[in-house]
Parts: sequence; C-alpha cells; structure tokens
Amino acid sequence: MVQYKKPITYLIVGLAVCLNILLLDRLVLPRKFVPAIVEATMMLEYEHESRYGGHSRTFIGEMYFTDLGQTFSLERGNIDTPFVEVEETFLFHNITGVKTINEDYSEGLISGFNGLKLYFLGILALSLNICAGLLLGYKKANENILWNSILFNGFLLFVLSVLYIYVS
Repeated sequence: MVQYKKPITYLIVGLAVCLNILLLDRLVLPRKFVPAIVEATMMLEYEHESRYGGHSRTFIGEMYFTDLGQTFSLERGNIDTPFVEVEETFLFHNITGVKTINEDYSEGLISGFNGLKLYFLGILALSLNICAGLLLGYKKANENILWNSILFNGFLLFVLSVLYIYVS
C-alpha cells in the first residue's frame, strides 16, 4: 500500500483544493442578487410503505423553478408572490438565499450546499487538508496513515453524496 503513496497524495490534495475553492466561493467571495420570477412549483413528498400494507406520504418541502433556469427547494412555507430575489454565489452560482418583498426564506433552503450538507462539506475539507498535510509532511508515510486517510475521507464523501442526492 505504501507504494501507492504518491497517487493517493495527489488525489487527496486535488480533492482538498476543489473543496477549498467551493467553500471559498460559498463563505468568503461576494454574492450576486438576481431578481427572478417563479414560474412553476412542485411539491416534494416522501412516500413510504407502512408495516400493514398502507402507503403514507410525508411532506418535505417545495421545489421552485424560475424564469432564469434556477431551481431551489424550501423546507416549508409557500412563497406568496412570484417575484423573488435570489442570492447566488459568484463562481458556482449556488443559491444561498431567497427573498421576497415581505419575507426572507434563506433559512429554509434545503437545495444546494446549505444546512447539514454545508457542515459535512466543511468537515470533509478540513479532514482532507489535514490528511494532505500529513502525507506531504512525512517522507515515509506508514500504511496506517494511508488507510486512515482513504477510509475516513471516503466515508465522509459517501455521506455527503447521499445527503446531496436524497435531500436535494
């Protein structure tokens, strides 16, 4: 396993750089405010089967589609007017806020990298940065460092992927 130290190090450093750029865009760089019109909505429901053969649906939120091609999901609450102001990040156009004239819906966003997904993204970026520092700092990295780097970061990447797929 130690013979694969160089490709593993390049992979971890590359992932760390990508996630650092994503977090820099999300947390540090200025954001754009774009006026938009909500054209369509769709209810997000989770349908599950009970033990006794019945089906029940649980309301998760609503997905909104704007005239500019933006989509975002809100945890609860209807937007009462079609005119919204969408707050986007500068590089990747991740939606970080939605406002109307009367109300701010930014706290209820569940799409994109918001909420729990943002915390897991931060933990994964911190872990990748620490592992990259360890792998670049030690000339002779032992097998334990390599396995810990691969397995822990792989697990966090798996959790983040599942959250992004099923909660978006």
